[in-house]
Amino acid sequence: SSRPHADVWRRIWHYLDDIGLGTSGIVVQKCKSHQSEAVIATLPAAEQAVARGNQTADEHAKLGADMDVSETARGATVQAAADEIKQVLTYIADFAVRARGKDGWTDVTPKPVKALTLRQARRRPQPSRPHRLVGIKWGGLMCTQCQRTGRTAQ
Repeated sequence: SSRPHADVWRRIWHYLDDIGLGTSGIVVQKCKSHQSEAVIATLPAAEQAVARGNQTADEHAKLGADMDVSETARGATVQAAADEIKQVLTYIADFAVRARGKDGWTDVTPKPVKALTLRQARRRPQPSRPHRLVGIKWGGLMCTQCQRTGRTAQ
């Protein structure tokens, strides 16, 4: 919408839908903002109540604005948290080294390492790219990446 503050009013109406309007509904009334106490004292009682309500709304708006921190402050807060986490992890690592001692962990059974079979040890490394097959003289195929050969399907 091109109306000023349409987004704010949309949020207000959604909030009112959530909490309900009750039996008496709601009244939206415009009032002059930022009035001094001297000016408010000269107003009729009904308008004084509206002006004081507006003052309260202004106070809460300022509190909400104070809660919003700048990106620089937010970045500093995140950096401080990251530094604290690094300190905790360093402490845990140091503690683990000291707790383990020079003889290693004595209260834990280490997991056995599985030995490679002869076939696994001889296995050629896989190419980093897919195989690229080319025909060779005797009718077979050869991969230009890993040099493996094979027969063509008959």
